[in-house]
Amino acid sequence: MQSQEGSVLKMKLLKRSGVNSMDTTPDALMQQAAELKERSEMLLRSVDVTLHFLKAFALDIKEINSDRYKEEVQELTERFQSEERPKRLELHFERQKERILSFIERQRSYVQDREQE
Repeated sequence: MQSQEGSVLKMKLLKRSGVNSMDTTPDALMQQAAELKERSEMLLRSVDVTLHFLKAFALDIKEINSDRYKEEVQELTERFQSEERPKRLELHFERQKERILSFIERQRSYVQDREQE
């Protein structure tokens, strides 16, 4: 009996939530498309605000290249707002993640060094 329950649980986990694959009527498809568009727009706004926060959080310190970091974050923001293909955008974002993390570490080290002085 447990193996049957386990199989049912696995099927529920693998099934896409909220999408009825049998409902392919034009109205249902239009509703799904509208919901996906709304979700996409909300996620884009969230990314935009998060990138703005990352830029605002950076201290204006020449020694850690804050200006360059802020420019790179602004470029990333603009790319997310562009009509660039998702795959290219993803590749650019993957490269920028390392730079963002590197800046965060530089800023953290700079602040720790100043606190120790």
